[in-house]
Amino acid sequence: IYYARGQIDEALQMWRRAESLGDQNIDGMAAQAMLMSPTATYEDLGRIQARWAEKYAKPLVELGGCPVPPYDGRRKIRVAYFCAWFESDVFKSILGQVIRHADRSKFEIHGYSASPVSGEIAADFDSFKVTGSLSDADFVRLVRADGVDICNEITGFSPFNRFSAMASRCAPVQ
Repeated sequence: IYYARGQIDEALQMWRRAESLGDQNIDGMAAQAMLMSPTATYEDLGRIQARWAEKYAKPLVELGGCPVPPYDGRRKIRVAYFCAWFESDVFKSILGQVIRHADRSKFEIHGYSASPVSGEIAADFDSFKVTGSLSDADFVRLVRADGVDICNEITGFSPFNRFSAMASRCAPVQ
């Protein structure tokens, strides 16, 4: 509630009280709140994000490294976006424009979502898959099987992010 009302310092105080719970979503909200705090230094931001990544974004060891196939320039570059909130106004107004206006003669655009989205959004992608029921390991396998060259995780610290999949290198470029 403090965060939603813009009372960032109060939100951070409440997070500090809840930190011992080790809840990924609460800790993620704190990392987001810290980004909005006018008193936070770059060191503060780095510390909270590093602590979050150490707890929740560990590579999945069993998957090994990401194979990097040679790119010969004869095919389109496969760019993927994972987002848990494609339906949000922020996505629609900002990133939706990027996806809609991508040069399809050079890029193939893939979308991966935690939940189903409206047909309008899914239609902006060359391929769109709902992956919310997949484990991070299965998500990594899917992205690699799709031959994605560049993968963007745009959920950030919000719930349902795929930071462990990203830490496991689901694509050669992230």
